[in-house]
Amino acid sequence: MFILRLSYLSTLYAVAYRCHIPLVSIVDEFDHDGTLLHGIEIELPLLFHNDMPRRFFFWSSGQSMSAYEYEDAALQAIAFLQSLYGFTIADYNYQTMAQYHILLQQLFSLANQGAQLALFHMKLEELLHDLRHGAIFGPCTADNFC
Repeated sequence: MFILRLSYLSTLYAVAYRCHIPLVSIVDEFDHDGTLLHGIEIELPLLFHNDMPRRFFFWSSGQSMSAYEYEDAALQAIAFLQSLYGFTIADYNYQTMAQYHILLQQLFSLANQGAQLALFHMKLEELLHDLRHGAIFGPCTADNFC
């Protein structure tokens, strides 16, 4: 048995390929206070022939130079591209599927409770209507003391 760690960075490269993103680059810079920032730079395709390049930067701060420092920035870039292109990334690992199953059970339970409450409310309204109009005990008179 082994564990395979999927990377947002590799997912970003796959998304960039599918969306024809011309540039995805890993960048490092120092902030004004000396903090090392790790980031991702992406350039979107040109909209027309003489269009200006549209470059976007996504940053995560960290002190080491490991590849994991870029994961947060890659996730931000993926979310940005999702908002532009509307794609979906399917995650079929066991933990995600189990959490999805629990969420669906809770949503179904909540919907079921809402339906039961609505049915109860409808029956209560019907009963009150019948009581107001004398459908259950007959019309109210001085003799039967409604």
